[in-house]
Amino acid sequence: MNSKFDDFELVEHTADIGLKIYGKDKRELFINAARGMFFLITGSVVSSVQDKPKKYFTVESNASNIEDLIISWLNDLLYIYDTEFVIFDEYTINSMTEKKIRARIRAIKIEDSPYQIIKELKAVTYHNLHVYQNKDGRWEANIVFDI
Repeated sequence: MNSKFDDFELVEHTADIGLKIYGKDKRELFINAARGMFFLITGSVVSSVQDKPKKYFTVESNASNIEDLIISWLNDLLYIYDTEFVIFDEYTINSMTEKKIRARIRAIKIEDSPYQIIKELKAVTYHNLHVYQNKDGRWEANIVFDI
């Protein structure tokens, strides 16, 4: 499994697994965080699967600040994955503030996809959580997942 991509990279962690995520803006950061999380789950960068039925979800996450929001967003996606047995291949953020995100997500049933589940994630944690804009204006986040 590769450990570094343009949008995210795996971070070694003692008992869990982490990601360092990048984005040109907050919206891209949140989408790349979701893509990174599903990379951890499948071992592959999930891309569009042709000729398979798609299902759409509207996800609305709320929080008190940007750090809480990225945790809420990822945990909401993880919940849908766990309960609907789907993986996501397309993300459209309709609106976003520091405390709220609303997005339309396209999914495919895991059983209809070419992807396999290689790692189960229990939750997104607050351990070492950091969301910030770097000196070049790009957004970055450090996120640890409980496995």
